[in-house]
Amino acid sequence: MTAFTSAWLMSFLVVLALIMSPARGVIQCGDIVPKLIPCESFDLNASPDPSAECCGNIQALDKLAATSVPDRKAICKCLTSVFKSFPIDYNKSKQLPQLCNLTIKITDPDINCNQ
Repeated sequence: MTAFTSAWLMSFLVVLALIMSPARGVIQCGDIVPKLIPCESFDLNASPDPSAECCGNIQALDKLAATSVPDRKAICKCLTSVFKSFPIDYNKSKQLPQLCNLTIKITDPDINCNQ
């Protein structure tokens, strides 16, 4: 293979990788909801404590929300929508920040996500 062909092939692969890799954007609710599924038994009052998987998943969302305002707003809007769609025990939900060591406190369906 000639030097020109190798350089062209390498350039092509770099451009292809850039095209194929998704751009960093705001997290979507469809990506958030699956992370909440391990918290279902706790939030629906079927379990006395959140599972380790539940806490791990929401800690990852918490970290994302702390580093990106657009992601924080998207997470907040998704959570408030989930709160309104499912029979969640809000008193238990309010315990999650303490039980899972979270910094954000999105535990109310009526919270203003634009603040």
